[in-house]
Amino acid sequence: MHDPLPALSSHRRLVIPGTAIAALSLVGSLLVGSFSSPAHANTPLEISGTAEATSSVGTSIVAGDTFTFTFTLDLDSGATSTNFAGNTFDDAVAAFALTAGSGNAGTWSPTGVNWEISPVFNLATNKNGDNLALQIEAPNAPDINGVAFRDVVISLDWDSSEVDIQGVTVGTSLASALGTTSPNLDAASYFFEVRDTNFTSASFVVPPIQDVDPSSNTPDSSPAQSIDFEWELSGGAACSSSQQAAQLGTWTALPDSNDCTPPSSTPSADLLGWATFEGFPQQIAERQVLNGWGAYETFDEDGNLTGVFIPAGGPTFISGATRLYPIWSN
Repeated sequence: MHDPLPALSSHRRLVIPGTAIAALSLVGSLLVGSFSSPAHANTPLEISGTAEATSSVGTSIVAGDTFTFTFTLDLDSGATSTNFAGNTFDDAVAAFALTAGSGNAGTWSPTGVNWEISPVFNLATNKNGDNLALQIEAPNAPDINGVAFRDVVISLDWDSSEVDIQGVTVGTSLASALGTTSPNLDAASYFFEVRDTNFTSASFVVPPIQDVDPSSNTPDSSPAQSIDFEWELSGGAACSSSQQAAQLGTWTALPDSNDCTPPSSTPSADLLGWATFEGFPQQIAERQVLNGWGAYETFDEDGNLTGVFIPAGGPTFISGATRLYPIWSN
């Protein structure tokens, strides 16, 4: 059974003062290793990238480890089901490969893994969030820190001005749901996880590629502006740092659950993540973490952004001073 899609998700590319969802830039790559490829795609779309771990899971995946993925979608493949959030296209994955970086310190490796892609466990489009999510399983993937492997999750999120996903009837092509046969992959935000059966994963990010003007070889000598952002902690809760300074225009990882202790009133609670306002719905935070859906945005009736949730350990782009509130499990 597939993980359900969020009914009201507006999981999109985001830039607000002080916070932004990490975008995984696509990097074309030639992969060596186990590659699942059952069929020729009539209208293929190849998606590639390299994700870098920003946190560790024991000795299996260590911060700094990298994993390069590539998968090919057949845009002519028809929807296999429809639901309130969009559609599934479980016959649309024509090929998938994942390789570990040669310099990885962690022991987890996908070499020799047989990825199940015919059909794939879940390839879903979400019309509410203009999101394409892939969940891929493998029966012989190695354990992660002693816990059985569950899946690899990769999702792409677009602003609706770039890709406006629509719900379609069963049998209608993936290209029709995306509204294009050539979606702008550089405009997408990416989410990547390697999960165990406890839904645990290291946090991953690939920073956007910086545009460089080849006509100028003079570096920018302007001093970097340092700003502060704070965790709003109360009730005895504590993190390794209650305030962090960062340079404007840089990426940084938020504290994860291992960095923080819960309030004294709920000593067994786990840190789910961080929100831009106090009282962010816990149910939404738990759902995002449980299903590996990443960050989540809330909007008012006029479509104005009202809040953001970022899972613990997730990356954020510093665009200004901000204050973040922890969201704890029960």
